[in-house]
Amino acid sequence: MTLRELTKDMNFELLQGDMDAEVTDITNDSRNVKEGGLFFAITGLRSDGHDFVSGIISRKPSVIVVQKYIKAPREITVIRFDDTRLAMGIISSRFYGDPSKKMTVIGITGTRGKTESAVMIRDILETAGHRTGLICSLGITDGISHMRGNTTTPESIVLHRLLRDMAEKGIRHVIIEVSSQGLKLDRVAGVHFDYGIFTNLSPNHITHGEHASFEEYEFCKSLLFSASDHSVLNSESKYSPYMADAAAGDIIAYGMDERAEYSAENVRLYRESGMLFTSFDVRGRARGHIEIPLPGTFTVYNALCAIAVCSSIGAPIEAAREALGRAYIRGRNEMLPECRDFVFMLDDAHNAASLENMLAELGKYEHKRIISIFGCSGNTDKAARIRMGQVSGRNADITVITSDNPMFENPDAIIDDIAEGVKAAGGEYVREADREKAIRYAVSIAEKGDIIICAGKGDSDYQDIGGVRLPLDEREIARRIMEE
Repeated sequence: MTLRELTKDMNFELLQGDMDAEVTDITNDSRNVKEGGLFFAITGLRSDGHDFVSGIISRKPSVIVVQKYIKAPREITVIRFDDTRLAMGIISSRFYGDPSKKMTVIGITGTRGKTESAVMIRDILETAGHRTGLICSLGITDGISHMRGNTTTPESIVLHRLLRDMAEKGIRHVIIEVSSQGLKLDRVAGVHFDYGIFTNLSPNHITHGEHASFEEYEFCKSLLFSASDHSVLNSESKYSPYMADAAAGDIIAYGMDERAEYSAENVRLYRESGMLFTSFDVRGRARGHIEIPLPGTFTVYNALCAIAVCSSIGAPIEAAREALGRAYIRGRNEMLPECRDFVFMLDDAHNAASLENMLAELGKYEHKRIISIFGCSGNTDKAARIRMGQVSGRNADITVITSDNPMFENPDAIIDDIAEGVKAAGGEYVREADREKAIRYAVSIAEKGDIIICAGKGDSDYQDIGGVRLPLDEREIARRIMEE
């Protein structure tokens, strides 16, 4: 494909070379530049692709796309965009044949519930007979293979290549978990979204290198809806009107509000043996009874979101009932069925807001005690650790403070910060830096009717200590302890 074809109708400056130059490969990684390929020089937080231009010349790239003015041999075509990240997304889509236009693409954004809703949508569509791909924080799957991803939303080159590969395998529906960083950094540029979903919004990722303010965070989330044909919004979020103002297409609402196109009533939270369940009746454009082996009213919202999208696509409510009736999301409200007398749950709640939401929902179920196991990662601030401790101290009967991913910090110093918060809330706690021993302790004291929540790591199967990733799978640890 020629550079002229790849950049049609785009605004750029030709610094040197030939617009009819053939492009045989594209990359933004200087280590992967090939002869005849195109290299995107991207300015990142930690490195600048423009600094590596001199090192790729010997590999004879055909084209270099830049944002800054550079020097290059005359035989190499150089074009300059005001924003190479945005250009990379659009050019990548064209290079891989605009794959998003060949399938139904569903993007989902929000602070909480993205992964759970994405998996539910995939499961419902698959049950209805639609081969479906999924790109989310749990990894990338096309119904045949699965691989872990490094980020929630892959870089645009990777994303468009994945979509091309899925299209070639006959997949016609893809769900993409779209992070605020993915929107801010144009990782989804060039993607045609048939549906954009909004779950909820609360302060998160407001740190150096992510978002400067909540207002920026909110704005970045809204970018999905200006790029979607249909916007599916949580009717009860106070931020939905903001998202609706950004929407380019029609709006579909879901929530407990009976005025929403898809609503729920007769919500029931109950437990059977070592499992927590949620059931409700769907009303509106789809009608039926749903039972889900996952806890909490947030599960109702996630399921309604999935039903709204899938019903709009054409999946019957029977497919939703069947798929949601066997719902399982690794590391998200994941319960071990081996338990009978008490509940043992794994979740990725790793900040005060998500932990408080989870503990509050667990408190709605019949229980004797709630035992909370969690730690905090290294490189997090003291105030955030104290807040998590306060949340657990208020909402759990016993807090077992342990280690998460301490990285290069002293685990005991991190535990000190969390303990300060638990004590301030008047909570009972135990310290155990060894995470396996912490789980062993919680299981050893568990009584009939208790709920144990092991929070923070979710689907992670390692622990970062001193920069070294050591194997650690909490579900296997818990199973082994219970067998013993």
